[in-house]
Amino acid sequence: MKATKDKKELKVVFLTPYLYSIRGNATTAKRLTQALSREGVSVKVASYEEESNEKIKALIAESDIVHALHVRRFVEWLSETAIKITQPLLLTSGGTDVNVDFNDPDKLKEMKDIINQSSGITVFTQDGKEKVLRSFPESKGKVHIIPQGIQLEDNKEMDMQLPAGCPKILLPAGLRPVKDVLFLGEALVSLRKVFPDLQFAIIGANLDEKTFREVKKWDLRYKWFHYWEPVPLDRMSTLYEWADIVVNTSSSEGQPMAVLEAMAWGTPVLARNIPGNKSVIFHGSNGYLFNNPEEFMEQCKTLMASTELQNKFISGGKKTISKHHDPSEEAKAYLYLYKESISKKEENKG
Repeated sequence: MKATKDKKELKVVFLTPYLYSIRGNATTAKRLTQALSREGVSVKVASYEEESNEKIKALIAESDIVHALHVRRFVEWLSETAIKITQPLLLTSGGTDVNVDFNDPDKLKEMKDIINQSSGITVFTQDGKEKVLRSFPESKGKVHIIPQGIQLEDNKEMDMQLPAGCPKILLPAGLRPVKDVLFLGEALVSLRKVFPDLQFAIIGANLDEKTFREVKKWDLRYKWFHYWEPVPLDRMSTLYEWADIVVNTSSSEGQPMAVLEAMAWGTPVLARNIPGNKSVIFHGSNGYLFNNPEEFMEQCKTLMASTELQNKFISGGKKTISKHHDPSEEAKAYLYLYKESISKKEENKG
């Protein structure tokens, strides 16, 4: 006698702003949908900024639940289409919407209806949860913290010529104002007096022409300063292995994926002291947090002078990833919310 399935396969459509560009949203979408698939979820992913509305409308019609990444962008897209969502809707808020858009009264008004309609809102950090509740106090009880999981990609060879030197400092970030990629510029010039072989590289997409022009000026002025266009995640491991230090200079973050990736690959991290970075870096244990370029300089000198401290940060970073950023646990947390949302909708029908 053949065994029969006693439960219907859960069908999820995951909607993201970007899927085909090398950007943070695309990386998050691909990583999360892969993790959900491993948990037995039938998940289809689509980009509402890059794909046709008709395709997305068809995917929504076939789904049991809709999961959308980036609240403000999703709301703007919905307002431009005639698409109506009747299934349970889960929203995931990252960095820009929580830290920037939630400070704009007009954008808050635009987001209010979809926030109220949603069955749940997920954020990566406690700081993110507090910001959602401050902006939308009526959403109390349906805001959930689910840290991002990290899945190391297989290392694929790169034909890129990487410069030799020490220390080699890597800043993975898209070129836009919030990433503040030149925050450490003058400090790096000063550090070259201490470390004549220092190499510094920014890798990320050109998302803002003014920032790009400023970065290119530095790239042309100094032989040790490099700007590289983004590469797929399965090639980033080569760069994390090349680097002696990974830095984050953002003025605002949700939860910094590049910092987590660096920790997973065993590269020490120095990052700006902001809530998003503080959610993953425990100062002096698995990395350093700096408040200004002068602190960064001192921390860099301290770290490079001590192999023991480097090993401490590497070990601490890997422990942080294994304890708090397991992709399987992340996927299970979302799966629980999916099932809870569907159950509540069915109860309300009854």
